[in-house]
Amino acid sequence: MVAHHGAGVLLALGLMGVAGAHAVTVKVTPDTATLVNVAGKAATLIVGNPAYADVAAIGDKVLVQGRNFGKTNVIVLDTKGRRLAQFDVVVSPGHPEEMSLYRDGKRATYLCAPECAQVMDTRDDKEAFEQLTGRVNLRQSIVSGLAKE
Repeated sequence: MVAHHGAGVLLALGLMGVAGAHAVTVKVTPDTATLVNVAGKAATLIVGNPAYADVAAIGDKVLVQGRNFGKTNVIVLDTKGRRLAQFDVVVSPGHPEEMSLYRDGKRATYLCAPECAQVMDTRDDKEAFEQLTGRVNLRQSIVSGLAKE
């Protein structure tokens, strides 16, 4: 079973035992998140390699956020140490309309659908990321100022 980002998936794998469990894979892209439903209130989260994904317990859900390209796994336990769920997380490149532009070894990311516009991507060159962040902050301050009038 595969869960794409934005979709909630019920995971009752821990209750069935590993032998009877179906393999579940949650797919996300870097800097995106999804909620995964689990069969009970999550108390402990074990991430195989936190360099690839961040996870957080929110009641009977687990928030999964992609960090870097790669694959890891997550084990969810309740307060008594019983396994509620176990699933793989695959963090893969974003949209087919996304492209990276390299200038003098510096990377900037653009989303081209149908026209290209630079987007924030934490994997980009620091200078390109900071310039875009500055433009976004300026727009937000202008909109906030207009809303106060």
